[in-house]
Amino acid sequence: MCCDGSVRIGIIGTNFISDWLVAASAKVSQVEITAVQSRTRERGEEFAARHGIGVVHTDLDTMLADSGLDAVYVASPNAVHAEQCLAALSAGKDVLCEKTLGVDAAECATILDAAVQHGRVVLEEVRPLFDPAWQVISENLSLVGEVRRVSFEKGQYSSRYDKFRAGTIENAFRPELGNSALADIGVYSLQPAIDLFGAPKSATATSIRLHNGFDAAGTLLLSYDDFLVECGYSKISTSARPSVIEGERGSILIDSVAEPARVEFLGRDGEHRLLLDGPPRKAQDNLHHALEVFAELCAERRVEHRWREVTIRSRELMDLTPLLPST
Repeated sequence: MCCDGSVRIGIIGTNFISDWLVAASAKVSQVEITAVQSRTRERGEEFAARHGIGVVHTDLDTMLADSGLDAVYVASPNAVHAEQCLAALSAGKDVLCEKTLGVDAAECATILDAAVQHGRVVLEEVRPLFDPAWQVISENLSLVGEVRRVSFEKGQYSSRYDKFRAGTIENAFRPELGNSALADIGVYSLQPAIDLFGAPKSATATSIRLHNGFDAAGTLLLSYDDFLVECGYSKISTSARPSVIEGERGSILIDSVAEPARVEFLGRDGEHRLLLDGPPRKAQDNLHHALEVFAELCAERRVEHRWREVTIRSRELMDLTPLLPST
């Protein structure tokens, strides 16, 4: 770490998510973005100039050999997350990885096992997990009484879907690169459910496939001893209804599973309690909470943390919907 205790992070990848991370880092005093790696010098230098980053790498191994870096943020395509995470861990770097950590549960387990072996932190960046709004939801869960039915959903019409319909398939719609709507959007409904309720007793999955086999929308139905959780997702439509936790005494309504701003309790007896009431939020508005947690884990050398279990159990359930349909 730097002399002031901050975590010096190098970014792998220069897409819009990386822009969001740099902006989020300005809100977190415990981190500093000091380098970026891009496959092309021109793109890396443009990104660095835009954000005031001093070091640009085009070779990943060279960046990982930099003793001035403590950690990396992996914002590359899903298909290369495992390779890059493992390389970073071997080089002695902590890793914050954009969701999803691996393309299947086996890859996730390999990465997390390597983190323990090397004594390094790995954290999958799934924004809502670290948002204090979900702590508010957890602390008030008892208001609903016995939980009976939960519906979490995240539908977001992709800005790239119109191009897909016109015949141009961009990387975000290519399953061979490790991409799916479940991996991109569905994690926002699935991972908070696993964090709140743990792993289910059983689960089933259904999905809508596009003509190239891409998983574009679907539902995971999680069965617990005495309640059900439905996790819906879509990249070809936008959700217009809130997510709901229903219990015998009432319900908790959540305006957005990914960026909760308004959370309210509606009692069966007519009680209405506003648990959270903030302005609508954008996707990047809660990314800094993940950076705060990552910095804390690194400072405390907490290699084995509770979010590891959420990553593994969620990816096991995601594997019920393969990246490519069986032939």
